[in-house]
Amino acid sequence: MAKLSCLKIRSPILRKSSAFTLVETVLTLFITCLLITVGTLQVKNYQQKTEETMFLRQFEDDWQNTLNTSFLTHGRNEVDFSSESVSFLSGKKNTVLKIPPTLRSTPKEINVNKTGEISPKTIYFNSEDGKKKYKYTVQMDWGVLIAS
Repeated sequence: MAKLSCLKIRSPILRKSSAFTLVETVLTLFITCLLITVGTLQVKNYQQKTEETMFLRQFEDDWQNTLNTSFLTHGRNEVDFSSESVSFLSGKKNTVLKIPPTLRSTPKEINVNKTGEISPKTIYFNSEDGKKKYKYTVQMDWGVLIAS
């Protein structure tokens, strides 16, 4: 009998575990996935906003170049807007600027006179999510873009 009292009976229920439980593991995995998802969405929004900003800057530069070309060469130029691109058409050099997929434009054509003059127009670029609307007003005769 003395030998039996020395033996320790180990019950699986009473024994402390040094590993993670299933609930702890699932909870940790859920929190990690949630953080990764939120981070990915923020990066995507930032990327879309950057693409729109870069497009608008390039549009403004190409617009000014078209006015200068028209004035210096005394040639007539056109700016064509489609749903996918903006084309700056001059006698020798044609530039096509692709509109980012997050922006929409209404199709139209703007003519630039030989002296660089343009009749007043309004150009709209609408953001896909509907939150942002970019408006450019072409100043009469000067052709200067006024962003608002």
